[in-house]
Amino acid sequence: MQHFAAVSCPNPRLVQETTLLSIIIISRNQIETIDRCLTSVQVATKAAGLDRYEVVFVDSKSTDGTPERVRERLGKDVTIVHLSGHTNAAIARNAGTAVAKGDAFFFIDGDMEIGPDFLKVALGPDGLPHHNVTSGQLPEKFYSPTGKFLTDGPDRYKVRDDGPGPGRCPGADGYRVELGGISLIRREAFEKVGGFMTEMRVNEDQELGLRLCKAGYGIYGYATVMATHHTVDYFQWHRLGRMLLDGSMCYPGVVFRRHWMNRHYWPLLISHQRPTAVFALSLLLAIFVSPWWLLLFIGYIVAKNIRRPGVSFLQDLAGTAARSSGFLIGVPFFYPHHIDNKDIHYTVAEYPNPVWKDGQARPPAPEGTESTEKPAA
Repeated sequence: MQHFAAVSCPNPRLVQETTLLSIIIISRNQIETIDRCLTSVQVATKAAGLDRYEVVFVDSKSTDGTPERVRERLGKDVTIVHLSGHTNAAIARNAGTAVAKGDAFFFIDGDMEIGPDFLKVALGPDGLPHHNVTSGQLPEKFYSPTGKFLTDGPDRYKVRDDGPGPGRCPGADGYRVELGGISLIRREAFEKVGGFMTEMRVNEDQELGLRLCKAGYGIYGYATVMATHHTVDYFQWHRLGRMLLDGSMCYPGVVFRRHWMNRHYWPLLISHQRPTAVFALSLLLAIFVSPWWLLLFIGYIVAKNIRRPGVSFLQDLAGTAARSSGFLIGVPFFYPHHIDNKDIHYTVAEYPNPVWKDGQARPPAPEGTESTEKPAA
């Protein structure tokens, strides 16, 4: 059994005055949810008694005023980073870490609310996490494209790992094998594995988690709500269409191709790709035996759909078939284009924030401010 490298809990040797936590928020056009996210940061840090932390906000070409709203809310207490050129979640988070000064990174998206007690549980008296890589419960709330609430989603990150077992912190849920878009990672662990893979448009968080596990950094999951995710349901027609067009459904196959020999990946595969297995079996039997075998897949969707209110049977059927096909195609055929660091650029806008329109020349920064275009590290 592989034993993960973990930080003892708690660590009394360091004091908060000498350490710093970087809260990195990534966003694109999330004006409807960003206030809730920022309020949750203030509530969670206050509940944890956290005096030393910084907020880094990374914007991916928003056009709805999201970064301006962040500046209005936080003023000089936030570093705003504007991406230019290539953008995706992996690029945004890596850019945030390049700017951040902290000893640990707390990644969160602009459509998430941090659980009020999570930082209080996950951080030690030094203001840093007890463990190198930390996760928690992530319930989801699903909405329609018009913002109508549909249903509550399940906690997404419960797939367990065997880990070292004894010596777990009180109230913990144990070691896991899946990392989500929200996570708490010590800088040393993040930098050792090279950060997020920028060519991964989606599933970049899962892929990073598998590399961290392989490197000996266990993903420690607490039985505390880490955050609540407010998002458009993954099976809504417009979201399914977008994922088909940009190839997002093929990225799970890329993760399989890169990590099928990683023992930490197999519990994840068994948990997440059951629909793919049923789909592939039904398809093979329908081709070589009888078309009636497609009823096996349809029956599976009917059973699954009963437990998923807010999504029609046709949406569930089309979405599951598309995701399963994407996985099967992605394994042998899909190779995402690698994005070099020299092609990733960002602008750090110090307070007060210079305002410009996308596609136009940026005006000079006002006197006493700083605005510099930098390639990603």
